[in-house]
Amino acid sequence: MNPIRFAPLIRVSTEKQEQQGESLKTQTKQITQYVKTLGGIVPDNCWYSGQESATPGKDRAILKQLLEDSEKGLFDAVIVCDHSRWSRDNVQSEAGLKILMENGIKFFVGSTEVNLYDPKDRFTVSLFSVINQHTKEDEEKKSIENRIARAKKNIPSAGVLPFGRFYNKKTERWGVDTDKRVLIESAARRYISGDNLKDVAASINMNRQTLFHILTVYAGTEWQLRFRNSKFNIDETVTLVIPPLLDVGVIKQVFARRDQNKTTGRGTRQYNFVLGGYVFCARCGYRLTTYMNPTGLRYYRHRTYQHNTDCDFGKVVQADKLELSVLIHLTQTLGDPIKMEEAIKRATPDMSKLHELKKELANLKKRLMTTLQQKERLVSAVATGAITLNEVSSRMEKLRLQEVSSRTRINDIENELANIPDPDKVKKATRSMGLNVFKTAMRDMGARILLKRNYTWKRNLVERAFFGKDSAGKALGVYVDYDESQAFSYAVRGDFAQTINTLPVSRMDIAEAFNIDPHYEDVEKEIDTIVHKITEQTPR
Repeated sequence: MNPIRFAPLIRVSTEKQEQQGESLKTQTKQITQYVKTLGGIVPDNCWYSGQESATPGKDRAILKQLLEDSEKGLFDAVIVCDHSRWSRDNVQSEAGLKILMENGIKFFVGSTEVNLYDPKDRFTVSLFSVINQHTKEDEEKKSIENRIARAKKNIPSAGVLPFGRFYNKKTERWGVDTDKRVLIESAARRYISGDNLKDVAASINMNRQTLFHILTVYAGTEWQLRFRNSKFNIDETVTLVIPPLLDVGVIKQVFARRDQNKTTGRGTRQYNFVLGGYVFCARCGYRLTTYMNPTGLRYYRHRTYQHNTDCDFGKVVQADKLELSVLIHLTQTLGDPIKMEEAIKRATPDMSKLHELKKELANLKKRLMTTLQQKERLVSAVATGAITLNEVSSRMEKLRLQEVSSRTRINDIENELANIPDPDKVKKATRSMGLNVFKTAMRDMGARILLKRNYTWKRNLVERAFFGKDSAGKALGVYVDYDESQAFSYAVRGDFAQTINTLPVSRMDIAEAFNIDPHYEDVEKEIDTIVHKITEQTPR
């Protein structure tokens, strides 16, 4: 009688276990002894060994290869050290055993044969698979919950430590690498002063994106760890307190430089576009680009193909006409002290609503904290055996729904509050813009102040008027459109009264804005002079 040809299935769950090799060696030694006891042999090409997870849903290449080879007549039986080495997934286990049965392959756990045709033996294998699956998932869930708990104690439990920081496990204290802090402080100073970030990063042997991330995300006192596991419906972010690399003041300057790049860093232009970066398509919201044709005419245009959009805005807007109208409007609105007071009132949010939102947010955070504490108590009760999993499941589901509801509402309120202008800042900025910059120069001159100002002053006016976003989170600026008759219109959206006008601005409107007196001035000549002076461009 020929000896049974065995195909050992030897596996470990992690790469670390495979590299250390102890478990693989132990299993190999045990199976060798089992095969010897059973009077069998192991063909040279029938060892199926290595690292792969037996977790449900995971792809198992080694097992897959064994099952494929089972129909080739290479072996007569499969042998494993224990049930967990076969599978922790009952569905996968049943499918694999069915293939072995179809190919007439026997199945051994240790030195004991499992009769795959006996319902009791098959049930035993299934039972062990379910138990192993539950054990693995329970360990996995406890692992992520323990990491979340450690993170809440300000202990790093996931990811790579933020640049320049270290954590002493013995003293349980955070520290800063002095050399790396000095390096980042120097890089920050250069970035704030206007140096190109790519050049700064290259000088310290770092890529631009990494340095930018350090300066804008990891330079402060907070480090956020997000724990996600869809299987257990876990999605929690924990904020750890870490020592800073930069002072608060320096970080604010870094953010200011970053935001400046967002609003004005539109690339190098050969000629000045006063509204560059602040002109948008009213239909789809895309930012219009600047363009000057060979004859020197300047335009704002919608480059649809660059944005992969179906927007049907197919026109170019003449820069001179748009800039003339918007600049006149801005000086009339922001340069008039009375209109400035009105603008302050309009820009100031509803304080009663603001108060209610903050009050609701505080209550929600308290409720969320209570929910999390209740969940922790339930977990502890299960761990100590005070209650069973079945008893806790319904209560835990209720708490989970409460947590999701609270987090969703908190996120919505925080987003809304972030987009509501701070009344003190709005008032200060608007007054500074109106009273300090314009009041002295205006002296009842209306929009004539534009005739005495250069491009830099005009551009500064535009940037101040359209800095940031409105309460709905939409970028401030000039939104252009045209009707069926191809007539252009534009809407000015800023921290002041929003208006809708048509292009081009009429000569009568210009005369009125500049207080041209027909009894003492040549109206047509004055208008031509005004248009030329306002729209003239100075090469960079």
